Amino acid sequence: MALQENVDYVFVPVADQITEKVCFVGTNTHLYVVPDQKTVSESSVKEFFTNALAGVDKVESFNFGDYTPREVIAGLLAEESTTLESLDEFFQNFQQQWKAVVRIEIAQLKKLKVVSNIFGGSVTVKHEGKALFTPIVTRIASKAERRAVKAFYADVVK
Repeated sequence: MALQENVDYVFVPVADQITEKVCFVGTNTHLYVVPDQKTVSESSVKEFFTNALAGVDKVESFNFGDYTPREVIAGLLAEESTTLESLDEFFQNFQQQWKAVVRIEIAQLKKLKVVSNIFGGSVTVKHEGKALFTPIVTRIASKAERRAVKAFYADVVK
């Protein structure tokens, strides 16, 4: 049987992570975040100064041929044969190909916080041994999507 949105997973095709646009998928066991593009650190001091003087950032992105990760993920979630296990396997493999992909196991977290208010929604986590929360998704603009994420994690929030 196909996975059901808001029952087996939540999907936010476009959200914000500080200054970058991301795609967010959440299950009862994992959080997955895939950026559209990722600003990366320069590999040398010379490259840093050259880019700083030119006023540019070094940015990388990832595509599956003619398809963006967002399109591939939406197709995967709609696929009849997709299971939670095959979805996790996809993200594990994707993370190995592109380090910008975030895959977090909820059981390994100290806290998971999901917020939904008039300013937008957010998902933050606190890892074991860390004092501060780490933002996973800083803004979910759609009221329906942020309510769906909040409801989905109502019993999972630590």
